[in-house]
Amino acid sequence: MKKQISSYLEDILKYSKHIVSQSSSLTRDQFQKDFNIQLSLIRCLEVIGEVSKRLRDADSAFYEKYPEIPWKSMARMRDLLIHHYEDANLDIVWDTIMKDIPVLEIKAKKILEEYNAQK
Repeated sequence: MKKQISSYLEDILKYSKHIVSQSSSLTRDQFQKDFNIQLSLIRCLEVIGEVSKRLRDADSAFYEKYPEIPWKSMARMRDLLIHHYEDANLDIVWDTIMKDIPVLEIKAKKILEEYNAQK
């Protein structure tokens, strides 16, 4: 199970880093107008949400140990983007990318380091 959780945390970190690096020089307007950029970044959000669900299923105690991570919100966003893509609000997606994902990247890195130190 430890390898599985570590792998999930690595995925969250990898996809968060990708979002941060790809969005760092973007404006909201560029994001709104470029469908390929939307696809790339939204896909990363979908994966992060899916990983959140898998992490919960793998070890709910771990999931609950870090309440500062918005696990449920990440999973809900994934569900919206996958199942109700036509209702996805690009302003909310953009705000998530710019405000929440950089914080998630930092927290995921710290949690992964703590977790690996326990091995």
